[in-house]
Amino acid sequence: MLTSAAPATIAFTKNRSQNTGKGTVEGTVTMPHRCQRRQSVREPLLAFATLLLAFGMLTVLSGDKVAAQPGGLKVSIYVDRKSNKAFRKADQELPSHTYSATNAEGEVWLRLKSEELLGLWKGNLPIRADGQSLSMSLFEAARQFAPVFLIIDLANEGGRAVQIANVYFELERSSSDLQPYVTMWGPGALDFAAQNFAPGFSLYNYGWGRVEDARLTYAFGDETGPLTGSFTVELGSFDDSIDATALPGLQALGVKTESLQNKSFECGGNDHQACLARWMGSDLLGGLADSSFTRGQYIFTRAWGELTYTWTDIAGGKNLRVSPVSIDLPLIYVGVQSEFGAAGPVERGFPTTRLPLDQSNLRLPINYAERLAPGEAKRIALNLVADRASSHRFRFVVGLVDGSESSSPVINLQYFVPRMQYYGD
Repeated sequence: MLTSAAPATIAFTKNRSQNTGKGTVEGTVTMPHRCQRRQSVREPLLAFATLLLAFGMLTVLSGDKVAAQPGGLKVSIYVDRKSNKAFRKADQELPSHTYSATNAEGEVWLRLKSEELLGLWKGNLPIRADGQSLSMSLFEAARQFAPVFLIIDLANEGGRAVQIANVYFELERSSSDLQPYVTMWGPGALDFAAQNFAPGFSLYNYGWGRVEDARLTYAFGDETGPLTGSFTVELGSFDDSIDATALPGLQALGVKTESLQNKSFECGGNDHQACLARWMGSDLLGGLADSSFTRGQYIFTRAWGELTYTWTDIAGGKNLRVSPVSIDLPLIYVGVQSEFGAAGPVERGFPTTRLPLDQSNLRLPINYAERLAPGEAKRIALNLVADRASSHRFRFVVGLVDGSESSSPVINLQYFVPRMQYYGD
């Protein structure tokens, strides 16, 4: 049962949209100073209830709109594309990740727009560190992830004025998502290597749960697919990162790894391709000769395989995860060593409202009293964030002075923010 103490008054800015006029009006919202179910959840609930309407209304709106019930007071949900655009514009050097809304089974589903990121986290996209793609390059800081820019649109579509008594944030449930988000770095990714033989690579976990009992099974091949027998690396369990190497597999195929590591590969003249072709046909590569290829000033082999591991969800259940992998490993490089640098992410300031985590069946009241004339609409802007990757089911309920209620569609939010340990945040 929710209890509340003395109310507090918070100033805000609201947008008024009407058939005959428009403008920005200063006002106040009175809301409970304390909302709690029990002492252990007091602070997160207080923070959420206090911030829920503390940030201003948008003067101009554009977004993905999903409407609720027809007639009378209609409560609709927007994802604000204008704020998404402003977030992306604030840093044009690095990718920005924003949310979009879709209708699914009568609910509003909020998901990140990046299909590649979601495919790596929840789908079956391969983890790549090769000449075509570097999965790790999708982000390098948590601040590349936008808040969920949400608009609640309150529209009076009836023939008489309505008086709003209050608005509720009604949470069905929220839970932390502990599924790992695994990426990979290899020296042959996108030709960043600029070095000779380098059989090592690293796996990084940016998710919120531990990678357990990981195993990498792979075979060597060219750019079209695997061509050799398979090899297995037992990686074990890790929270953040782990280093691995394909050296035993290369040695098993008769590759002269010591020579590749120590030999200086120089090419007389500028015909690098002729030199690379000659070295590909030499005994340096052993049984790997047919499983190698040239690109630029390199000879590579590509390790094709699967990363298998388990992870434990917030309820204690065990889950199996199998992800395809593709890693380019440089064998020979002809050229001048180069330096690589990247731009850093730009700081972007957006006031946010923090969602409760790992809680259920909460109804947090916001004493929002407004009158809407026929045809009038008022809008509430919220920038939602959470402390970790998580899922949330909630809706907004609007109570009228006559005792009736209107509600938004159920909102199903899959929220992602990476757990950063290496660079950026």
